[in-house]
Amino acid sequence: MAFSEKATSYLLDMFWMGEETGKKAIASDVACKMNCESLRDESGQKMFTKIDWLTEQQIARYFSRLSALNKSGQLQRTSSVSMNEDEEADADDLAAEAETVRRRQQIRRELEL
Repeated sequence: MAFSEKATSYLLDMFWMGEETGKKAIASDVACKMNCESLRDESGQKMFTKIDWLTEQQIARYFSRLSALNKSGQLQRTSSVSMNEDEEADADDLAAEAETVRRRQQIRRELEL
């Protein structure tokens, strides 16, 4: 399963922002922002649906891949990076793990109330 276009675009923006400012995005923070309701588009709608959500591990691997491509000169500011079959298989495996993590987070939130 490949990342959605919306998620890929957001991750690329976060990566390039980190490259330009020197303040790199932290995968766990990015995952939290994507999974929370805090990110909204111009119309006030949630930016990402559950289908778009990614785990911290998926994001870290994607950033690592972008960094390697950038250092080798293969990544251009306007390029779009797609995942290979191995990465897609990893994404499928991690999707199940992500659902477990989301359930645990929901239970924690409910217990804190």
